Amino acid sequence: MGLLVLAGEQRLTSDKVKTYEDWVDARLRPDAARQGVTLPALDVVSGEPLPAIVNANRWIVECPVCNGAEFAWKEWPLFLCATCWNGANGYAFRPVVFPDDVEAIERVLMARPVPDRRNWLPGESVADLMAENEAHGLPKGVG
Repeated sequence: MGLLVLAGEQRLTSDKVKTYEDWVDARLRPDAARQGVTLPALDVVSGEPLPAIVNANRWIVECPVCNGAEFAWKEWPLFLCATCWNGANGYAFRPVVFPDDVEAIERVLMARPVPDRRNWLPGESVADLMAENEAHGLPKGVG
């Protein structure tokens, strides 16, 4: 089936950027510094956990302060908004929560041929997604 719903690991890595830590060091720290913000170490985590959602075939986290959004990283479930730098949270990283049934959600969404239609929000069950697929004449997508 190839890649499933894209997370930071699939979209933002390269030869030089292999982990979220690499991404923070290579991209976010320099960008923040240009704006006069010094980011803390990755272990400086505080605040309420933020949910990962699927938006147009991408796992993202939405900033609750400025409405920015960033790719969610499954292997590093941390969030730092590249717009407001989590300033309202003392510039600390925020924890991210993925649903327990990530793989089932992705399998159902991948039955949708148009990537922009692959969306999921907390509170939607796999059964809800399957019913949406069926209502639009698509395969259920779990198997």
